[in-house]
Amino acid sequence: MSEENDSATHSESESTIEELEVDGVIGILEQAAEDAVESKDWLSYSTVLDYYLSDREKYNTNEQEQLLSSLVQTLSTHKELVYHAGWDIPGLLISYIDQDRVTSPLRTLPCLSQVMKCFEVLALKGNHKELLLKGCELLTSIKVEDHTYIDDVSEKQSYYQIKVHCLIELIVTSLRNIHTLYPSRFLAMAVTALFNVIEYCKDEAGLRIFVVKRAYSFARDYSAPTVVDVPDLTEKELKKIIDDEAYLQRRLLRGFLTQFICILSTTYPFGMSGDYASYLAAGDKSNNDWFYAHQAYPAYSRVSELVLAFDIDLHQKLRDYVSSSHELFKDFDYKEDQDELTAKIFSAILKDHEANASNSMLDGSGEKLTDSLDGCLLLYSYLQCARNACDEIALTFNDVLVCTLRSVVPAMLNPVYLNSGVQDMVVFWAWVALNKSQVGVKSLKLEISTISSTLLKIYYQCLLFITLSQWQISGVRSATLTLFTKLLTHTHEKIAYEFIHDTLENFPHEAIKGAVIGVLKELMTKERSSSMNEELDLSKLDVKDKKGPELPPREVKVTNKYIALTDERVSDLLKLVDTAVDNTIVNNRLNQETFGTLVAYLNLLVALKQGLKQNPEFEKLVKKTTRLVDSAEREIKDEQQSRGLTEKNAVGILRVSLDRLDV
Repeated sequence: MSEENDSATHSESESTIEELEVDGVIGILEQAAEDAVESKDWLSYSTVLDYYLSDREKYNTNEQEQLLSSLVQTLSTHKELVYHAGWDIPGLLISYIDQDRVTSPLRTLPCLSQVMKCFEVLALKGNHKELLLKGCELLTSIKVEDHTYIDDVSEKQSYYQIKVHCLIELIVTSLRNIHTLYPSRFLAMAVTALFNVIEYCKDEAGLRIFVVKRAYSFARDYSAPTVVDVPDLTEKELKKIIDDEAYLQRRLLRGFLTQFICILSTTYPFGMSGDYASYLAAGDKSNNDWFYAHQAYPAYSRVSELVLAFDIDLHQKLRDYVSSSHELFKDFDYKEDQDELTAKIFSAILKDHEANASNSMLDGSGEKLTDSLDGCLLLYSYLQCARNACDEIALTFNDVLVCTLRSVVPAMLNPVYLNSGVQDMVVFWAWVALNKSQVGVKSLKLEISTISSTLLKIYYQCLLFITLSQWQISGVRSATLTLFTKLLTHTHEKIAYEFIHDTLENFPHEAIKGAVIGVLKELMTKERSSSMNEELDLSKLDVKDKKGPELPPREVKVTNKYIALTDERVSDLLKLVDTAVDNTIVNNRLNQETFGTLVAYLNLLVALKQGLKQNPEFEKLVKKTTRLVDSAEREIKDEQQSRGLTEKNAVGILRVSLDRLDV
């Protein structure tokens, strides 16, 4: 019993010591505040605060709340102290928001209310210019990883969001209360800090919508501070400064709204192309909720509407972009050698992109504020999707082609220009244009036939580049490949085949080769639709001509396939397959990088085998491949490591394809 009493007494003693320690710290901080007010030695007070508050781990949660409550009282009492020493306090307090759990509602989160009250006092009574600078500095420097007390990423992100919210509120209040003739300078600081946050959050799905909401609220709620009275200025001079500043602030906010959307779409597209292509494929025109982001991301709709409130005519932005894109391509000599012409076109597009900076709120010179063109186009397209008003987008396929070249080619030349949202958007535009052209099959085929084959091939390169860039985003990838296939069915057979053959021969990425082989399989095995056959049969007839159409040469096989399997094309195909075999089965081992391409080729041969059976080169190739597969199978049959097991499975897949060839 005595031991229990001793233990209880010891615990009480420890508790008393802890209470005295915290009470002692509070007393020291309060005395330091009074001394600073009396002596005007603000630096000494900041030093004392830094010594006792910089390491929050010295205190438990209850002690932290006591310290912060005392600080709130001190700051509320000594307004002069807040003004002269308050600028350093946000950096000390921001870490106190991090706790070992997230509670709901947030007002029950330890220390949060005290930190926010301190920020409120600072924002209202502090030195607003210094607090703005400090807030911008902290906003840029804080990271999700700063929280070390919990491991759950979503909880870490929750604390990060709270800290960002607190700092933005501090910045907004400071901006509103700064007395200056030139508020645009301070707004520019805040916008830069917010851009840094958006750039940091753009790849995190759990943070993207949060920053959209914060950015939207910042732009919507911004109000210019009170203009200071400067006796030295005349009324006319003052009015000019006020008007200039109002213009600059508006330009900054317009640029901010359009640019942050552009930044957020760098890695993650809206998914317009995939949703719209699926909607068209389903054929359900009564489905008004086909666009997933209309429900999932209402914040984007609000941003689009706010942009309209800033007098940005998004539809006019698109019309101007289409017009200037046509202008860019009109003066080329399209009879020139294709390789030389392609190089000139690529060079012109890159120069145009660098000069006009469509992905920035600054013009090409970097000196003049402008709206981010890519952001405007993205917001317009998004808004039409959300309203289910895609038919109002006035674009022909030719319009889409020149805009796509202008938007996508720069990223093909320099990855720094890559924007997934823009790629998704131009594919979406193409589907809109194709849907409009479906009034008659002739219209699309006729429009494509009027386009230079060089521009058409560059456009198809763009589609393959988009497919490769969006390989992990299935909706965009699928929409792009389906679009690519559909357009090739309306393209002159010679151009379509030449492009596919050149891609399979020279494209450096094997994943794309496999996809293109699948497209070639579709075009070589599927029959043209009856309406397209009618077009082919009737397009060259003249009702006034009494003679019938000329008979085709005897060596040309009559076929309804999109791409006919001629002897020359058989030879091309077998050479491509032979190269794939040599690249895949090397020294009795399988090259995993090219394995998928070889399987795709073998599946294509299976689909075409009826037209190949009498070809000795085909039989020779199949026997060679079978022999190499047999050798590889013997080489790896006894290996147990993962590589050996993987290759065994791969050999099995090749064996199945070869058996289906039945040579």
